[in-house]
Amino acid sequence: MRGGWLEMLISKEVEKRFGVDNIMDLEEYRLKIAETLSRNNTVNTSKQQIYLHNLLGGELNYANETPVLDIAYPDDKIYLEYNGGGHNL
Repeated sequence: MRGGWLEMLISKEVEKRFGVDNIMDLEEYRLKIAETLSRNNTVNTSKQQIYLHNLLGGELNYANETPVLDIAYPDDKIYLEYNGGGHNL
């Protein structure tokens, strides 16, 4: 149930501690979460993303300034993000 009492309590505590409504509004936390998901290989990955990765190679679900990039070649500073409809998990 979205918007339940627990979510409101958490939102109020986040606002009190950090001055924002949502912890994801803080870049420091977005990056930490992205790095953890990437390191643990727990990022949701679409079939389209896996297909492109198999064709192109690179690093899959690379944590960078955005939460997670679909495919990256960090040494070459090339980053790919797939935005197809089937990619919305």
